[in-house]
Amino acid sequence: MDSKLIYFLKNFSLIYSSEIEKINIGYDESCSIQILNSDFENPFENLVNIIWKDWKGRSIPFLKNSERRESIIQKKENGVIINYDIISAGWYLISGAQELDYSKKDSYGRFTHEESIQNKLKITQIPVVNYYFDILKEAIEIATSTKIEKRNEFSATVTHDIDEVLSGWKHRI
Repeated sequence: MDSKLIYFLKNFSLIYSSEIEKINIGYDESCSIQILNSDFENPFENLVNIIWKDWKGRSIPFLKNSERRESIIQKKENGVIINYDIISAGWYLISGAQELDYSKKDSYGRFTHEESIQNKLKITQIPVVNYYFDILKEAIEIATSTKIEKRNEFSATVTHDIDEVLSGWKHRI
């Protein structure tokens, strides 16, 4: 299984209670939930080509696709097709891959918010990956004829950013 798909599905499983490992999800036509491939790798190089579609009353970008399709989810004979690559796009956003792709850095060598794709597309207040998860959830429900519930568990990850530590005693500050 593709590492981006594994990463995306692992994060999906943190939100939704489903037996996702039993569902055949992937890019191959034989999958019960087929994801159509990306049209390009780097969204920064294709900002004007990114497709925007309405999902449940909210316009969201599909970062890796430039070909407009009629629907986001489409039934097929043996399952469902998701017509946009939500896996690669979701992975791109939650993994921080854009920080490695993009060369403009601040004076400390950091990737800045101003240079982020979220800022460039004006989507900093839109939970795009959560919408991608919702699309997958709906596709699973259609393909399996089951209802998937949200988990009621709360989790938080505390992170910090150290820009510069020059001395051992400063780590206590």
